[in-house]
Amino acid sequence: MRQLDEMQRRIQYEAWFFAAVGTVFLVTALSLVEATGVPWLGKMRHGLGWEGDVRSDVSSVLCGLCHRQPPLQMINQVREMRAAMEWSQSDLAEKLGVSRQTVNAIETGRYAPSLPLAFKLARLFKVAIEDIFVPDKD
Repeated sequence: MRQLDEMQRRIQYEAWFFAAVGTVFLVTALSLVEATGVPWLGKMRHGLGWEGDVRSDVSSVLCGLCHRQPPLQMINQVREMRAAMEWSQSDLAEKLGVSRQTVNAIETGRYAPSLPLAFKLARLFKVAIEDIFVPDKD
């Protein structure tokens, strides 16, 4: 589990790094094109909504990437609710249209379900989503 967490952090860091480098490259390239007098390519920068100073554009994008909040950790009651209905993981998976492995990953907290899947769970158990998924206090 610790190895998986470390791998996820590394992948998130690499994604952030490539997004930042790509953003800097794109803004710089479009600004240079605009400055060199290729009007139809220069308009591309404005079409993307990047008006004004290039440095402020890059700064605002990078600040948004750097100051992201870590994902909220959740505790869920799926296993308990499934057991109360006397369903196996396979039974629940079939009702939700997912694999048994997905149900297992949700129950063990290794996978946070998509919002549509969370709504399916709530509808199936006839409870509010907040009754199934609770923010972890840690």
